[in-house]
Amino acid sequence: MDKVRQYAMEMQGDMRVEKVISMVDIIKEINQALHNNDPAYYRIPDDRALVAQEILLFENSGSDDLEELVDGNFSKARMTMKLPFVDAVQYLPFSQSLYPKIEEIIGDKAEVRVTGLMAMMGKTVNDLLYSMGMSYITSTISITAMMILFVGSFRIGLLSMVPNISPIIITLGIMVIAGLPLDAFTLLIGSIGLGLAVDDTTHFMNSFQRYFYQTQDPELAVRKTMATAGEAMFFTCAILSTAFFVYAFATMVNLRNFGILTGMCILIAASADAFLNPSLMYLYGKHKLKNAVKGERQVFT
Repeated sequence: MDKVRQYAMEMQGDMRVEKVISMVDIIKEINQALHNNDPAYYRIPDDRALVAQEILLFENSGSDDLEELVDGNFSKARMTMKLPFVDAVQYLPFSQSLYPKIEEIIGDKAEVRVTGLMAMMGKTVNDLLYSMGMSYITSTISITAMMILFVGSFRIGLLSMVPNISPIIITLGIMVIAGLPLDAFTLLIGSIGLGLAVDDTTHFMNSFQRYFYQTQDPELAVRKTMATAGEAMFFTCAILSTAFFVYAFATMVNLRNFGILTGMCILIAASADAFLNPSLMYLYGKHKLKNAVKGERQVFT
């Protein structure tokens, strides 16, 4: 255990162990106290019988400090490593780098288990980030496939995903610039923004296709779409963003960040559907009409 403590204290990297607490410290302090507090005796005695006697002497003194570091049968011991309060994603890599060396030092003398709040927090946050990434990838692929089937066009289905994904990317960029953390609350922003953006995009695409096939004029189709579906999209965005911005008055910082960022993500999604989507559909309509005219000329020639 003393070798583990020494190795942990000497580890180099972005995060370092500030202090290690175990029954080893108590044994060293007892040994020093029994030798007139000589600093040279702040160590573990070489004689195992002497260690047992010192522990027995400490127990008989009435102190209960050992109860927090070892069980009553002395079959289980706890080593507490104090770490700096940093981003939770750094705890799991640190634990993974420390654990194999501890097992190597302890060998087959004991079983090593990593416990504690920081270890649990690090694993939880890393699992959340992994599940978030997988859910975003799965959602993007499935929604893209459904949009292609819904609009009946591979190109339009792919173009429709640009205003759906851009709000998430922009919101994450704002978080990086503002230095806002990615926690259990802010992880939900992407899924909420993607769901609302897809809903508005579906309405826009449905109206645009209908008006474009009727008029064969992409500019007129965009104008009619914004005059009908655009009005509903505007009111939906105003209501939802206002509801989330109410969280800006919350006392909890993470809840406040969640409300502000989600409201901003909804506004960005609405802006993408109001400006980016019409521009893309206008360019696509012009390109499609141009190709149609070329095809007719080729037929006549």
